[in-house]
Amino acid sequence: MPARKTTTVLWVLVLVFGSTTFWLWRALAEERTRANLLQAQVEEQESLPATVTADFPEMAAPAVKILEKSNEDVQSTEKQDFDAVERRLLLNEHYREARRRFRHLELKSGHIDLAKVMQISPETADRLIGLFVEQELRYLEKAHPNPRNEEELRVRKLKIEQAELEQDAEIAALIGADKLVKWKEYQASLVVRHQVRQFGAKLFAAAEPLREDQIEPLIAAIHAERVRASKVLSEYTASLVWSGGMESKSHAYRNTRQLELAEAANKRIHEKASSILSPSQLTILDDILRRQFELEQAEYQMYRVQDDVSRVNSVID
Repeated sequence: MPARKTTTVLWVLVLVFGSTTFWLWRALAEERTRANLLQAQVEEQESLPATVTADFPEMAAPAVKILEKSNEDVQSTEKQDFDAVERRLLLNEHYREARRRFRHLELKSGHIDLAKVMQISPETADRLIGLFVEQELRYLEKAHPNPRNEEELRVRKLKIEQAELEQDAEIAALIGADKLVKWKEYQASLVVRHQVRQFGAKLFAAAEPLREDQIEPLIAAIHAERVRASKVLSEYTASLVWSGGMESKSHAYRNTRQLELAEAANKRIHEKASSILSPSQLTILDDILRRQFELEQAEYQMYRVQDDVSRVNSVID
């Protein structure tokens, strides 16, 4: 079953503006998540009593099998082929320069508040984006095959950590070590920043524009709740079983939990935003959150029906 990603209105906005999130940071985070998931599965298998693995041999599958299964949702054959093509293209100096220029302009257009938030000059902000583009190109020009066993997994995790340290050092050398934490916070809040920008556009249309002193507090409030919900959901997802025919049920459990967390987060966002926004502004925000939640509910209901239909068809076949 393919991975299910929430397709909310605001997420669509983010996807339209592909420059809203730094690609390399997410790629490394994805690698780290996959590695951690495999490690957790391996440790769980190792902790099972011998009698359990004897009665249920599928639970004693090699780590490579576990990884292949967990990776089906994050890396398709088409993506692997694209990566190989991209690596070959990057060997061409003209293509590399064209891609560098495109990505620089793309990221720059999506980070118009970078210099202001980071309190750096526009020139430094431009160099920072340029540095990130170079880091991205260096990442893309190398193959990143999936670990096939525990030793390769250990090596991969070390490489990920080393790559992050090297990137941080380059960035710190440019903007100063004291701003590195703020930079990471800025990266992590990019999605929410664009959501707030879209919210601001709605308020402007309603003759209730956001004041300058409302923007950062609102971003901080929403981002904190999104991070909180994401952390709980990630821990819950890791506790579910994603093999042995349990994938469909685990998706359903996860989706239900995500809706619960989203509803709770929206309530807390409302409470925090009530001290930041005017009553009329808060009403518009509540409406946006409600519509987003309804869309998620409808999406997960569609998945439940899809699962029911699939089960009926499998019986018929």
